[in-house]
Amino acid sequence: MATSTMIGIIVAIVVVVGLVAALAVLTRNRRRHAQAEHIREEVGRETQRVEKRAAFADETQAKARAARAEAERVWGERSR
Repeated sequence: MATSTMIGIIVAIVVVVGLVAALAVLTRNRRRHAQAEHIREEVGRETQRVEKRAAFADETQAKARAARAEAERVWGERSR
């Protein structure tokens, strides 16, 4: 086998291995990007849920303060 033929075969093998490695990296990156997008969507949904619960808690707390103030007012009037 001629030296130039062997060099050609080795170069072809290196190119093929490089292409396979590049495709593997690209595939891994695409998968990671898809996972990251999924996580971002999940976080967005969870954030909305938490914000709704916080708003409900704030509303409940405001109602409790109003009820307490009303109770204190009624008790204040009764003690006179």
